[in-house]
This record gives sequence, C-alpha cells and structure tokens, in this order.
Amino acid sequence: DVICFNADELAVRENYIRENPRRWALKKVPGRHFEGGFYKGNRALLDDAAPRKALRVSRRATEEEIARLQKDLAEFAGVVFSTFISSGERACLKTLLSGSARIVRVLPMAIPGNIPSNWVEAFLEKRALWISAFSEEVTDVTRGGCEAANRLVEQFYERGNRKSQQSNR
Repeated sequence: DVICFNADELAVRENYIRENPRRWALKKVPGRHFEGGFYKGNRALLDDAAPRKALRVSRRATEEEIARLQKDLAEFAGVVFSTFISSGERACLKTLLSGSARIVRVLPMAIPGNIPSNWVEAFLEKRALWISAFSEEVTDVTRGGCEAANRLVEQFYERGNRKSQQSNR
C-alpha cells in the first residue's frame, strides 16, 4: 500500500500496475543457444516460407531513399532480416515495428537481457526474433561484429530463398 500525494505519482503507479502482465509475458519469450549462436524470440521465423528481405541501408542513403524503403516495408508481409545498426535501418525498423512484418534482428554483439519497449508488441505477437553469434561477454559493437552480423543476414536470407525455390519445384 502506497499513498500518492499527487496525480503524477498516481499515474506512475497505475502505469506500473497496468504494464505488469506484459513484463511477465516478456519473461516467457524463449531464448536459448542454437547451432552457431543464441536467440531470443520466435525461432520459427527462420523457417517461415513467406517472402524475405535482407535490409541493409548505407549510411550515405538519402532521406528520399529511406522514405521509399519505409513505404515499401510498410506494405511488406514477409520476414525482414537486418542488423538495424545504421540510422537508415533504424528508421526502417520504426516502420516495421508499427506494421505486421516479421522481423529478424541479427545482432553484432550479445543479446541484451531486456527487451526495449519499442520491441515489446512484436515479441508478444511472436513476429520478432533476435539472433547473435556472440556470447554474453561481447557487449560492444565493433566493425568486425557488424561485418559478421551482415554475413549472417545474407545467409539467412539466401537459405530461405533456396528453401522456397525447392518447395516450388
């Protein structure tokens, strides 16, 4: 029991109580070791037969190019693979998180212990997956980590396209 002395304090307490079930649901998001790395989220997205996109946006991309990508992604109903490191990729991530696309984030460092608030809905809707080849000790993003993560993005993208081509035969 707590006595709230003003509306702001009451609002904080009410929000905490409302959000509590979501915090507990996030604790049940699966996360484990798999061949070659670690994951958190819906691992079935790797085998999803839906269309795939490997999203890589150069730091030199113009605002117009990024806006076009965001428009395409807003209507995309498949699985998007990316590191979401560059500013253009992060802008596209906002679009993806507010839409219905499935999102696979390949991290260039260890998987964080907590899920950021902008990812919560995607995880609860089982349309998010984080993958990392790095152990918990690797907390900093390095150039080598980004290059390795980008190679994984391409591998997952290509593996899915090969599977869909084989099933169409």
